[in-house]
Amino acid sequence: MRGFVYGLTLATLFDRRFAKPFVRLATDERLRAIEALDRDPRYGVRQAMAALKMLACFAYFDAPAVRARFECGAAPATARGAAP
Repeated sequence: MRGFVYGLTLATLFDRRFAKPFVRLATDERLRAIEALDRDPRYGVRQAMAALKMLACFAYFDAPAVRARFECGAAPATARGAAP
C-alpha cells in the first residue's frame, strides 16, 4: 500500500499538466489530478487509485467522531443488556 501512495504522490510530477508532486499542488489542481488519475488509460494507475480510495475510507472511518456517528462496532440492541 505504501508503494501505491508514493507512486501516486509522484505521478503528478511526471505529468506535464501538473509538473509538481501531489502535495505541492493547489486544492483545485489536486482535484483535477485525482480525476485525471482515476480516468487514466493504464490499468495499473486506475487500480492504484482504487487502493488509495480504500485507504482513505479506512482512515476516515477510523476517526472516533465518525465511528460514534455511525455507531460502528456497537453491539446489536438486543445484546446490550436485554434478557435473552
